[in-house]
Parts: sequence; C-alpha cells; structure tokens
Amino acid sequence: MHPQLTTLLHEAEYRYLELEDLQKFQTHTVRLSHALAIYNLIQKNEIEIFQNIANLLIKEFKQTEESTIELALCNWLTVLRYCAMAMVLNNRDFLNLRLLEWMKDLVRVRPATVIESRLYEVLIEQLSKVLSAAQMMELNPFLEMAFLEIANNTFFSNGEIANQEQLN
Repeated sequence: MHPQLTTLLHEAEYRYLELEDLQKFQTHTVRLSHALAIYNLIQKNEIEIFQNIANLLIKEFKQTEESTIELALCNWLTVLRYCAMAMVLNNRDFLNLRLLEWMKDLVRVRPATVIESRLYEVLIEQLSKVLSAAQMMELNPFLEMAFLEIANNTFFSNGEIANQEQLN
C-alpha cells in the first residue's frame, strides 16, 4: 500500500481525519487511480510490446542464440511487472527488495549484456507508444532504478550479488 495512505489510515485509527488529511487522502487515491490505469495499459499491451522488442532484437542480434534473447526478454518482462507494481504502490523499497530477491535466484553467472541494454532502450520506446508522456514520467523512475541495478551488478549461482567494480 502507499506509505502515505498507510500513515493516514493509522492516524484515522485514533481520530477523525482533519480536512487537510482528507485532502491528502483524496490526492493519494487519485494518484493511485492514475497508477492503476497505467498498470492496466501495460498489462493489456504486454504481449504486443514484447513481441515488437523480440522481433527487433532478433534482427539486430542475428549472431546471438535465440535462447539468449529469450532469457533477456523473460527477465525484462519480470522487471517490467515489478516496476509497474512498485509504481502502483509508489514504493521504491518494494522494487528494490523484490528485484534483489529475484536476482539472487538467477542460477548462473550472467552479467548484464549489450542485448539487455538494447532491450531496455527499445522497451522505453515501446512503452512510449502505449503510455502518454505523463504516464511515462510515473513509470520511468522505477524502470531506471531497475536498469541501473541490473547494469551495475553481476549475479552468481550461489546467490551472492557483487558489484562489477569488485570483480575487476
């Protein structure tokens, strides 16, 4: 739940909310409504978005095994879903915890690749076709956070996460 809404709900346990608090509550519920609309758009267009990305990556990375591209697509599909939910919740900690939890479960050494960097760029382009500029502004901070986390880390089969700088 939105941290701000949670705070207001806890306050309401002890007293009726003041007009100012009610206005804050209304603001947060309107924001939640907008976030849910964005979430629904992403959900409805997910297949088309990722099919377009897959088609482009297959053309651009002809020498790459299809399974490598499929893995990158599956990973970013999961990332997008986490980002969309974190946006609805308005909670970066949710994304950080879920993303790190998920990354630890990767079963082999798999540093971020050129394919994934390109996939991220194309994902932003595809989402921009579905979402308005204002909607993209709501989602983008979460996508950027996820991309930076992925780009700056290497994942090991034993579940440890280490920065690439530590590996060099």
